[in-house]
Amino acid sequence: MTKAYTKSQRMNEIQRLLAQHQDGISKEELGELLGVDRTTIQRNMDELQDNGVPIVEVTYGRFTLSPEYSLYNLQLNPSESMVLYLAARRVARQSTKSIQPVINALDKLSGALRQPIVQQLREAVAHTAELSPDPGKQAIFETLVQGWMRRLNVRITYRGLHAVRTHTFSLAPYLFEPSPWGEGTYIIGESERYQGLGTFKLERIEQATLTTFPFAPPDNIDSDLLLRHAWGIWQGEGEPVRVVLSFSPYAARRLRENRWHPTEQLIDLSDGGLEWSANVGEPQEMLPWIRSWGADVEVMAPSELRNELIAESRRLARLYGIKAETPSEDEYGLDDNTQGI
Repeated sequence: MTKAYTKSQRMNEIQRLLAQHQDGISKEELGELLGVDRTTIQRNMDELQDNGVPIVEVTYGRFTLSPEYSLYNLQLNPSESMVLYLAARRVARQSTKSIQPVINALDKLSGALRQPIVQQLREAVAHTAELSPDPGKQAIFETLVQGWMRRLNVRITYRGLHAVRTHTFSLAPYLFEPSPWGEGTYIIGESERYQGLGTFKLERIEQATLTTFPFAPPDNIDSDLLLRHAWGIWQGEGEPVRVVLSFSPYAARRLRENRWHPTEQLIDLSDGGLEWSANVGEPQEMLPWIRSWGADVEVMAPSELRNELIAESRRLARLYGIKAETPSEDEYGLDDNTQGI
């Protein structure tokens, strides 16, 4: 049964549905979704246009909203407000520069949320605004967003983490993805440099210019499927590798508190620890996460990853002048006074 809307609610829903359908939606389809006839939809759309809402006819009889137009009519319950607040807080926490679109978005979002969330988010806005500005990074971000929304290639100058020099090439930005483990944002898209799909960290793009060359993203692109075997964002090449890690009893409880990878599997060990395994596209990207567990994790597979950690452990021992010795139980945090992490 179709929900009954007041006129005001229906006007808001028409705008929301038009914004959702970038390829256009017909008046008949809008009427079916909102439980009214085509004539009513026509009157409502005419009124919206009279009030300055830019409705665009994409193809004959199919309409959308101009991508430049902003919707402000958010109606959120407390739980929905908290979800957006948490997302906004992450953006604020990872900001190292004062980027005006970030400040504006956080400020506008705070106006749609509820107390005490509003006050907490406004404090985050004030903190972000105090950071030093970076007009160059702001321009790069805005250019990439324009390319993404308008489906136009962007010419970027990029310098990889270990690259000696920069490279300039064309990029069709399909997706923006935050890194789950770091404080960065990645753009996933088609690149002429790699003759296929690539991932590029936003913070490593040194210049971006919007082109007039359009691109057509793949039909039904699925970011979850695309990144299923990725650890973070780096996809790697070839088939995914099975990574097996053995965690100490001390770390087992903490490990269970989160889902770390879409393909992960957990097996209880006889000593109270856990065996964690997953299919990962590029195991090298896991190294910072594995290191964060210290001596409470042992790499069992693949051998290349295990050998790398062994070699690193030897370098650390030499660096600190440590000779190999048998650790006591206290070193593993297994004494009676151990507190959970």
